[in-house]
Amino acid sequence: MTSADESCLHVQIVINHKIETLALSTKTLPSTTHEMVRNIPSRTALAVVLIGVAVQSSLAFAPLFLVGRAPSLAGQRALGRVHRTYLSEQAQTRKPPGRILLRQTVTCKQEVTSGQVKTVLVVGGGLGGVSVVYDLRHKLRKHDRVILLSDRPAFEFTPSNPWVATRFRKPEDIRVPLAETLSKNGVEFKLGSATTLDAQGRVLTTDAGEAIAYDYLIVATGARLDFDAAPGVREHAVSICTTDHASHAADKWDAFLADDSAKNIVIGCMQGASCFGPGYEYALMLDNELTKRNKRDSVDITFMTSEPYVGHLGLGGVGGSQAELPEILAKHNIKTFANVRIEGMTASEVKYTQVEMLRETSGVVPSDFTMFIPPFAGQKVWTGVAGLASPNGQILVDEHMRALAFDSIFAIGAAVRLPAVETTPVPTGAPKTGFMIESMGTCAAQNIRSQIDAEEKGEDVHSASHQVPTLSTLCITDFGSTAGIALAIPQFKPRRLDVHTISPLMKLAKLAFEQYFLFK
Repeated sequence: MTSADESCLHVQIVINHKIETLALSTKTLPSTTHEMVRNIPSRTALAVVLIGVAVQSSLAFAPLFLVGRAPSLAGQRALGRVHRTYLSEQAQTRKPPGRILLRQTVTCKQEVTSGQVKTVLVVGGGLGGVSVVYDLRHKLRKHDRVILLSDRPAFEFTPSNPWVATRFRKPEDIRVPLAETLSKNGVEFKLGSATTLDAQGRVLTTDAGEAIAYDYLIVATGARLDFDAAPGVREHAVSICTTDHASHAADKWDAFLADDSAKNIVIGCMQGASCFGPGYEYALMLDNELTKRNKRDSVDITFMTSEPYVGHLGLGGVGGSQAELPEILAKHNIKTFANVRIEGMTASEVKYTQVEMLRETSGVVPSDFTMFIPPFAGQKVWTGVAGLASPNGQILVDEHMRALAFDSIFAIGAAVRLPAVETTPVPTGAPKTGFMIESMGTCAAQNIRSQIDAEEKGEDVHSASHQVPTLSTLCITDFGSTAGIALAIPQFKPRRLDVHTISPLMKLAKLAFEQYFLFK
């Protein structure tokens, strides 16, 4: 790794999911860098450090992997010095206490304490659910139980789904069996879906009829994909939102390539969508696939989005995204429509309405291959509990990721109801990337431990939760011949860090993040 400054390398490190910059002398760079990387236990922090180096230097990127989970004594001391400096800065800026979270600055050896055994049930085996059970196992007492209930036997690394849809990855490449992996780490695994919840009695019933009693519940069930938001979407559009969907999209893509009469592709994000990066990613990946096959000139690609302008990303723009994304799409001859509401589709066309100022214009775009990111909703089971969820099933939480109606229930990820960053002519949602989801999970795990401790001491449980996540966005997108990164800390303006960069180096960042997460 190199820096534009030959005497000093500036490395960004995540503290409470906030970026802090360290200046390292190049004279001690190899050993210092190794020690830092070896001793940063956050699953996402490593990727962010590497990405930060790549963005700042624009010269080199080296995918490194974390060795071991617990920091060494030297690592604890180094991070402790950073932590003390950070505390001092917090005091000077008069920020409220209790929001500083330096992940795992103690050894991972858990204390053996007395007290009643507590059971924490996590529902959902995606990125949020799997991340938070490791956080729980680390933060809870040794004798407490952690249970993961998932409707899938394997974890799937969702950010790699666009690669599955273009056959750069096979489904089995991004899947990890849950039962065996979790059992090795002290987490019980149950296969099934939640069917009913008795929130007062703290009992969840599965589709197999099993009643699971819990002390604390974390809802990490992800999104319910609303393919019925417009007629014909379910029947005629493919999806890359799950690995099975992406595999089906790959089959449809093969059929498109084999059909010489197929000339039109429409990719986009529907009204109410909250995940825009993969839409841009998939459109440019298909452009690259067609170029490699010498078929690009004979195929029209159209990108349609509910965003008020291309590059909005549901965030009001990130860095220079509102200039850079239109530029790269135009460079690759991809037509764009923003402020679009999808009215319906058939096997050969997409019907839309474009909203501009006070005028609406309707139109039709021909399509032989269509992929849309649909709106995200919550799972319907949660709407059966009064006060727990919004009408669309997303959990209503406070700043501590705790349900508004129940101190014993927390929620993270796409299962959470978050307001839109801003009002747009066509509705858009707030993105929830893996970076944010991990932050939510770490916060929930710490607050549950705090509430357990308060309960053991006979103190008020409700006021025990004090950790607040920094809701930030980190999205790495493969654009075929290049790649992009959007980093917004925090997600809501004003931001401490607001970066959008397009560079081939970012492709290495995405590869590193995938392999690192699956390795862990």
